[in-house]
Amino acid sequence: MSMFVIICSLFLFADVFWSFLCEYVCKYLLFISLWRCVLVLLCEYVCKYLLFISLCRCVLVLLCEYVCKYLLFISLCRCAVVLICESVCKYMLFISLADVLWSFYVSLCVSICYLFLFADVLWSLCVSLFVSICYLFLFADVSWSFYGSMFVSICCLFLFADVM
Repeated sequence: MSMFVIICSLFLFADVFWSFLCEYVCKYLLFISLWRCVLVLLCEYVCKYLLFISLCRCVLVLLCEYVCKYLLFISLCRCAVVLICESVCKYMLFISLADVLWSFYVSLCVSICYLFLFADVLWSLCVSLFVSICYLFLFADVSWSFYGSMFVSICCLFLFADVM
């Protein structure tokens, strides 16, 4: 019986040892499974973090895209304003040149009018001088006639005095 007990205890010991070994293997496998779960959860959070960072980058890229489009729109508006100002300046320059030409032609017309006025005044002066000369000749002629008739009267007086 003792051999039987020894064999039974050996089997029991082997069975206990085997169950103890199985328990440790199972605990080890459970521990590995728990670590794998922790690692999976950690990887999941890392992936979610990376996804969040990617989404933030996408939002940032979209925001930068809208800012760039806004800046481009502002630049285009500024270009349009510059073109409008350039057109207005060219129009004002054209009007200014037309105004300069108009004032040049008006001053030329006024100068011609002044020239005609000066010619008219000069002509009036010449005609007035001619009329004055004519009056002078007329006065000289009247004076000559008066002095001539006076001389004839004196001569007649002397002739009448001689006859008497």
